[in-house]
Amino acid sequence: MRPVDFGTPGEPISGAMPSVLIVDDLLSIHEMLEAVIQPTGFVTSFATDGEKALGRYKSEKFDLVLFMGVLYHLRHPLLALDLLWEHVVRDRLVFQSMQRGSTDVERLKEDYPFSETGIFEKPGYPAMYFVEKYYCGDPTNWWIPNQACVEAMLRSAGFEIEAHPEQEVYVCRRTA
Repeated sequence: MRPVDFGTPGEPISGAMPSVLIVDDLLSIHEMLEAVIQPTGFVTSFATDGEKALGRYKSEKFDLVLFMGVLYHLRHPLLALDLLWEHVVRDRLVFQSMQRGSTDVERLKEDYPFSETGIFEKPGYPAMYFVEKYYCGDPTNWWIPNQACVEAMLRSAGFEIEAHPEQEVYVCRRTA
């Protein structure tokens, strides 16, 4: 792992330059984040085409990946998280996704028998809504998870949730 210890801006004490990948389709977000991140010494890379961008970065891992407002635009969201874990995130992921439905998070057992159907009706069960046409006038809003689903997907992809500073934002560490 490249260390993230800083001397003066742009010159980490260790000599290794930490790196950040920002995946978002809004140029204004890229410009804002670059202005915030640049003084820290991180080298920034940007991607605007979601899961397609992940293929371009398979040979490079980043110390910090900002994956903000991307998940619900993807046709294969869990695959995208798996690819982030396997090919892109070296250490930390800051993740944000629009969420709808319950904010409850049900404590689930490891397994349930086939006859158990009631668990799926609980508000805190992980669920994701499929949008066939438009949501908010946007034809690229495909999947909208509830809070339990976001947390379960992050864990399933191999990320440990370290912090949940905002309703839709998670700070995660890549697990071994």
